[in-house]
Parts: sequence; C-alpha cells; structure tokens
Amino acid sequence: MWDVRWSFEAESQYIDILSFWIEHNFSNTYSQKIMKAVEEAEETLSQNPYIAEEKEDCKNGIYFKYRKIVILRNFSLIYIVREAVEIVAFWDNRQDPQKLEI
Repeated sequence: MWDVRWSFEAESQYIDILSFWIEHNFSNTYSQKIMKAVEEAEETLSQNPYIAEEKEDCKNGIYFKYRKIVILRNFSLIYIVREAVEIVAFWDNRQDPQKLEI
C-alpha cells in the first residue's frame, strides 16, 4: 500500500470547499458526503496510484506530469506519484481550469 500525503495547498483548498458547503447549505450533510468520497478515493489511490491516466501540462515553460481522479463529478484530486501519492490540489471542476496552479 502507498502512503497518501496532502500538500498544504491541497489541504487548504479541501477545507475551504467543505466550509463553503457547510455555510451555503446551513448543514454539514453535503460536506460529509464529500469527505466520505475523498476517503474512498484515498483508499483507492493507496492501493493503486496508477489508476488515473497520466497527463502532461506546461506552466511558465516548465513541463510536468500529474494524475486526476474525479470525486462526485464536481471535484477532483490532482496528484503525482513519487515515493508516495502526493495530492497537490483539491479542485472544484466548475472553476476555470486556467486558475489551477499545480
């Protein structure tokens, strides 16, 4: 099994999204649904980190590779595989993808 680690930025994005939905819905029901789906995705990634297709992108002239797993259609875990599975972003798929900084 692989270790799954979150970057500070990804963890911050995750907490912000959970907080938004708690405030928006006046309930933590949807946030709990997100949390359960994320836990299941982490378990899947710990067993098979190569489950998602590897993609390549270029920012500021630097090429990098990453993988993405979709959570509840609206969210994605963006990650890279090194010595561990490193989650580098928790992304709301309804946002402009140009704003995503990995």
